[in-house]
Amino acid sequence: MFASLKSKIKEETGSDISKITSSWRSGAFLGRITLRDDSSISPQMESYLSERTGGRVDQAVLQQQYSAQLEAKLRDRDAYWEQKIEELKLSLASVQGEEAAAAQAVARTAQAEAAKAITERDTAKRLVTELKTQLAAAERAQDRLDALNARAADLADRLALVCAALPPDNPHHHMHDDDKRDVTPTDCAEYDRVCRERAVLTRQLQETKMALADVKTSWSGQIASLETQVARLSRQAGEEGSERRRVEIEKKEMQEKLLNAAAELEKAKQNLANSEAKVVRLNGEVHSLAMEVKSLRNAAAADAVSPSLYTI
Repeated sequence: MFASLKSKIKEETGSDISKITSSWRSGAFLGRITLRDDSSISPQMESYLSERTGGRVDQAVLQQQYSAQLEAKLRDRDAYWEQKIEELKLSLASVQGEEAAAAQAVARTAQAEAAKAITERDTAKRLVTELKTQLAAAERAQDRLDALNARAADLADRLALVCAALPPDNPHHHMHDDDKRDVTPTDCAEYDRVCRERAVLTRQLQETKMALADVKTSWSGQIASLETQVARLSRQAGEEGSERRRVEIEKKEMQEKLLNAAAELEKAKQNLANSEAKVVRLNGEVHSLAMEVKSLRNAAAADAVSPSLYTI
């Protein structure tokens, strides 16, 4: 009978009766009592407790003790989880602080690199501006140099002509060796001067013709190259619609170069025509002077013959 009662208590409480007896006075047994939905113990447990305590169980006191233990457990559990939450917060704050420090370090490095890049960019811009200014100055200087070289060549030709026109006994008289071979001295100083000028101009004309031939050859090659480029660009303009605008601009530039080349060629032709006209004029003057010299010689010969006739 006692064994069956012990088994029944074990089914109700889930614990051995010996353990319940030893823990009754300490209050630990209250934490193992299972209350029903109406917060009361079962009749079997109430009967058992009545037999053990020798009286009726006060359910209010028992419920109060159970509620107190339950609240204590809840408080302990809340304190445990609050502690865990605080630990997690501290850990999270530590991680966030480390991440923030790392992010700030990266941001400072990026800002430094950006500032360095901006400084280098500004330096490069200033350098490009200075180089453009120097290039423009060099181009202007080259244009002035070309103009001065052309002026110096023109003055050198004029000086050679003036030096050749001077009398041979003049200390500033000078003639090119090739010019001397084309001049035959006579007794007429004016005729000899014209002959010397003609020889110098003839040589200069030949040099101009040779230079013009070189220019023609050079410009012919450049014109052919430009025409080839124009044709190629024209084909590209028809084939590549997206680049048509750029090709048309290049074609226009090439055409302007062609016009400039044609103008230079026409200018060279005009200079050649002027030189030829000057040579023709000098030939006429030489011919006129030769006729005057011949007439003077004839007159001088006639004057020399007349006195001899009178003496006879």
